[in-house]
Amino acid sequence: MDEIAEIRAAACARTKAGLLIAGPAGVGKSRLLREACADRDVVPVQATRAGAELAVLEYLSLGEPVGLATLIALTSAEACEAVEEAQLASVLRDGRRTQIRLAHPIYGEVIRASCPVLRARRRQAELAAVTKTYGHRRREDVMRIAAWRLESGTATEPGPLLTAAALAYAVSDLSLALRLAEAAVAAGGGLDATLTLAQFRIWSAQPRRPPPHSPSPTWRTPTSSSAPATP
Repeated sequence: MDEIAEIRAAACARTKAGLLIAGPAGVGKSRLLREACADRDVVPVQATRAGAELAVLEYLSLGEPVGLATLIALTSAEACEAVEEAQLASVLRDGRRTQIRLAHPIYGEVIRASCPVLRARRRQAELAAVTKTYGHRRREDVMRIAAWRLESGTATEPGPLLTAAALAYAVSDLSLALRLAEAAVAAGGGLDATLTLAQFRIWSAQPRRPPPHSPSPTWRTPTSSSAPATP
C-alpha cells in the first residue's frame, strides 16, 4: 500500500518532523500504523524493549520531553542509557535542565497505540507526581502536571487546575484552558472556577482570541480557605 510505504519512509527519515495520520475514529489508523512499523528495520520499539526500557519509552511517548532526573526516578539510569544507545531517544539541554525526548515522533505514535489505557493513565499520574518533586519551577511545568493529572483522572484539587488554566490561556492554548477550567468546576472550585470557565467559553466562541492589550481573566488567586495552593 502507498500509505504504508509513506509511513515507513517518514520513520526512516530522521530529518522529518513526522507524519500526520488523520481520519474518523474506527477507520483503522492505529492498525495501519502498526502494519507499517511491523518491519524490525523501521521502528524497533516494543519488539526489542522490555521492563524498565519499555517504561522509559512509554513515559516519553506520553509526556516528552521529560527531565532526566524525573525519568531516572521513574525507571533507572541504566534503562535511560540503553534507550539512548539504541537511538530510540535523544538527550538534550534546555537551559539548566537535561531532558530526554523520543528520537522520532512516529515512535511515540507506535508506543501510544499499543499502550493499554489503564497503564497509560498510571504512567501520566506518575509523571505528574515525580515532576512535581524533581522540578516544576517553569510555568509550562505547572500546565503539564495539571494536564497529566487530567488525563490520568487524578485532578482533584481546583486550585492547581485554575492556575494551570490561567497559564494555558496566557500562552493561547484555549482548548487546554477550557478543559482545565471545566475540571476545576467539577472539583469544587466554586465561583472562581465557574466565572473563569464562563469567560473562556465566551472567548472560545469568538473568531479569534482577544488582542494582547485586552484585560486578563478576572479570577482570584486561590487561598488556603478556598482552594489548595499551586504545586
